[in-house]
Amino acid sequence: MNRLLASSLAVLALSVASPALAEPPPPLDAVGPGRNETDAILERRRDAHDASGVTIDIRASILVPAGDYVAGAGMSSFGPGAGFSVALGFHPMRHFGVLFGFRGSYGHAGFDGCDPNASDASCGGYSLQVPVMLEYDAVDRTRGFFLQGGLGLFTSYHAYGDATTMSFSNDFAEYKAAVGWRFPLRHDEARVSSMGMEIFAGADFGQFASGEVHDVDGDVAGPIDARAWHYTFELGVGTHFTP
Repeated sequence: MNRLLASSLAVLALSVASPALAEPPPPLDAVGPGRNETDAILERRRDAHDASGVTIDIRASILVPAGDYVAGAGMSSFGPGAGFSVALGFHPMRHFGVLFGFRGSYGHAGFDGCDPNASDASCGGYSLQVPVMLEYDAVDRTRGFFLQGGLGLFTSYHAYGDATTMSFSNDFAEYKAAVGWRFPLRHDEARVSSMGMEIFAGADFGQFASGEVHDVDGDVAGPIDARAWHYTFELGVGTHFTP
């Protein structure tokens, strides 16, 4: 009787334990956050990075001036030149930011009739400007379409050729506008982009307030009474950093 009871208990214990022993081990994904949870964490991290922060732009461009220095005196003496600019931006919100920077240009053609190939000729020009711009980003600060508008402070243009030099400047600022597109290039496992490329096109327009002309006939300097509109068109590419 005792033997029969012991055998029955052994069979019962085995039948209860066998399902537990047959269960497979938990999948590796079950250890720590699941795949969906991990994706959500990375997405939140990317969203927080892209929504706001600092930007740094380094650009190269072609600048083409047009219009008049003063009424009746065209800017044909100031030909196309190579531009370079840097800008520091802060984006407190996903779609809006403000940028401060510096832009210079050099290598302009100089005066009409000035032969840059002549041994005694010095022909060319340069410009200087401090842009302050507001920016709208259609997606965010790292990618997509952007629109900029603002002011070019302390704008000045300088041209020289043969024995003549000219300098013109604004009393306050020029008006600026630009459009462009950004492409992220480098990102981490969360697809957080820290660097990208951008293409852009822009235009400045304003009126010079004062000028100076120096040549063999003498020097003339002072305020400009007969003011006229001048323009500068810009097309370029840049590297866009979003640390």
